[in-house]
Amino acid sequence: TRDICCSDDMADINKEITDCLEAAKRLHSPFVRLHTVCSGNSYSELSVRSVLSYALPLAHECGIQLLIETMGQFSDTSCLRDLLDDYACDDLGALWDFHFPYRIGKESPQTTVTNLGAYIRHVHIKDSAVLPDGSLSYQLIGEGSLPVDELVKALDSLDYDGFITLEGEPV
Repeated sequence: TRDICCSDDMADINKEITDCLEAAKRLHSPFVRLHTVCSGNSYSELSVRSVLSYALPLAHECGIQLLIETMGQFSDTSCLRDLLDDYACDDLGALWDFHFPYRIGKESPQTTVTNLGAYIRHVHIKDSAVLPDGSLSYQLIGEGSLPVDELVKALDSLDYDGFITLEGEPV
């Protein structure tokens, strides 16, 4: 996966998407991740749709799926589900970054699975803890307070057999 840059210029974003899709095709990578957050701010839904209108036909030609990560506005996975439902396209899915819907969206893993179900094509797992001052601190897997066992059970309920990436954020 590769992040799409933080540029506000659609020409720059489209070029980067084209470059990413071409690289993914050469590398036989099945996915390109679309980040919808830049410097802590979510792109508008209109911007996301504009990127998708450009990128989906190219992704289809390359045989690559675009995955929107569950972060920013899509930490509320019902919002991502609604967007994905609008497209109902095999070339578009979800990358479930477990941390954000749980910590930011206040969702249980089962709620995320209920919202996204078959749209989940890749999963990122990292662990974190809430510090006494309310801030978050990334931890090694199993040393934080994210319910990783609930995540696994939720994925099992889908018979998920896709990719899972363990993310090591700086501790």
